[in-house]
Amino acid sequence: MSKKSLILLTGLLTISITGGYGNTFFGEETTEASSDKVITGYLLENADTYITLGDYTGLEVERPVYSVGDEEVDIEVENRLNDNYELSEAERPSQDGDVLTIDIIATVSGEEEPMISETDYTLELGYADLGNDVDEQLTGCTVGDNKTFSSSFGEDAWYEEWVGKTIDFDITVKNVQEVIIPEYDDHFVETMGFDSKEAFEASIREDLEKEYDEQSKYETRENVLLAAIENCEFNGYPDKLYDSCEESIRGRYSSFADAFGMSEDEFYEASGMTDEDLEDEILEDVNRKLFISALCNTENIQITETDYTAYVEEQADLWQYESTDAFEQEYGKEYLLWNIYEEKAADFLLSKADITEVLTTMDDDWDFDEDDEYDDVDDDYDIEFVDEDDVDIEFDEDDDYEIDLEEDGLEDDEEDLEENLSLFYDFLDEFSETEN
Repeated sequence: MSKKSLILLTGLLTISITGGYGNTFFGEETTEASSDKVITGYLLENADTYITLGDYTGLEVERPVYSVGDEEVDIEVENRLNDNYELSEAERPSQDGDVLTIDIIATVSGEEEPMISETDYTLELGYADLGNDVDEQLTGCTVGDNKTFSSSFGEDAWYEEWVGKTIDFDITVKNVQEVIIPEYDDHFVETMGFDSKEAFEASIREDLEKEYDEQSKYETRENVLLAAIENCEFNGYPDKLYDSCEESIRGRYSSFADAFGMSEDEFYEASGMTDEDLEDEILEDVNRKLFISALCNTENIQITETDYTAYVEEQADLWQYESTDAFEQEYGKEYLLWNIYEEKAADFLLSKADITEVLTTMDDDWDFDEDDEYDDVDDDYDIEFVDEDDVDIEFDEDDDYEIDLEEDGLEDDEEDLEENLSLFYDFLDEFSETEN
């Protein structure tokens, strides 16, 4: 386990698969497929039995246009420095920021607590993975030290079952390492393959512009799909579709639970997810697939073998899979085809939409005030970061964010919030790597 354990997910944190499979609203390379074989058998042919399409032309949709400023480049430079850290054996007692390797035996009322007990647990001091008491007890330690103590957990415990409990710890320190961040100098940029800081920063700016452009495309497509779905009327669903969506969503949550060493029930409880929440998510997926099927059937939106092959090749290369076969096996043909149908449907809607470009920066997503509420869209997912302070960050399928400060939370301390956000993105990076 590591500091990423601080994050409890209650949403689908899957890799965002996007791409250009052919002729799209955003102008990717066109695929000529007049004689190409059309893939069939995946859309619901009787979708109109369960859905009445509403108005889907002339929809008013915002397209965020993200700008890359010097501040964004500076932040990414800092990220690259942090990514290239080294660990060095500490020849002193442990202190804030050090990485410790420890063996933990944790008991509650004399019975071992399997969620905490672990051999070779990696703990970074200062992030309160196991609470502030543990960090305090392990500060000033050297290799071989043994600490026995008790810690009581309040409402800020990251695992709900610990709230109100006193846990007895027996911890042995096996290693103490300090984190060495490289200096930002000519030597560093040379190790990155550049002959000057200016060239390095120019490359970062170009990468960010591409990344932000993809983010804008994703958000715009999602905005138009949600707007069109909102105009529809739904009347039930086929049981087979519901079962398929339920299996898919539960399967993803099961993988998240496995990543944290939890059972599914433990994960749902820890993340505060109720049966009603899970049911709502399943029905949203059901209705989404009904809409995509009905629209594609009505407008004769199709996927050809060439479309599919190009998409798989592009995504396998983007996510650095060894082969297209490995990528396809990981996600499955049906999942990938639904992604293509969604993109094609969204691009069709956008070709007939009233689009307003909104100039913004990534920083705008994080601007907040304690009295503000951000209710642009329904909050479908939320993620809770638990550290010294409580911050609830809710975000939806548009990657728009809502931030609520609890009464005993951060107030005006944005630095701690940024630290928690950094932990979250570190987790996504790590999770993506394990998925691949």
